[in-house]
Amino acid sequence: MWIAKFLIALLLLSGVAHAGFVGTGQPVAFPGWKTGVYYSHPGEDTNATSSLSANTAYANLWVFPVGGTPSKIGISVTATGTATECRIGVYKYKDGVPDALVLDTGALNVQSTGEKEYTNTTYIPAGYYAPLVVCNGTVTTRSMDLEGEPYGLGQPNPGGGSPIMRYGRTNTTLNYGPMPSTFGDATAVSSALNHIKIYFKF
Repeated sequence: MWIAKFLIALLLLSGVAHAGFVGTGQPVAFPGWKTGVYYSHPGEDTNATSSLSANTAYANLWVFPVGGTPSKIGISVTATGTATECRIGVYKYKDGVPDALVLDTGALNVQSTGEKEYTNTTYIPAGYYAPLVVCNGTVTTRSMDLEGEPYGLGQPNPGGGSPIMRYGRTNTTLNYGPMPSTFGDATAVSSALNHIKIYFKF
């Protein structure tokens, strides 16, 4: 009997740990993705903008509480520059940086302003991910303020500072082209305060 009670207790604890809980102590599951709605990563949506440099990867943290197949993945271009194309890669998130490639959007034409979207059919399992964008020239995109969002990103010291994913593990850059299957030590850097707004539509 005690074995059965022990196993039930483990199952309940596992449910609370993975699903979260409210004041009643009952597990709370993520309600799922609403069709036709755009989602972006955690942070304050300030409608700010950031200027992207050529051949530099700009990454942020994205959490999938449950798996899903976003119909669109994109960025919002607010001002054109020398770039003709950008690509978005979605990587698994590991040890504070992008890790294994999940999908590559291919080239997105950024020679005009507006939403630049990729039509997606790849299922993304529940987990932590690092979507990133890299362009073949300069371009300005909509971004989000993550000043108060160290959760999951880490900070360089207890007193604060920008989340570590704003700074690359080395000084190397990610040359524009097909996304590498593993991110390695390429730079995941945003020199601006804000992170690039990469959105998913379900």
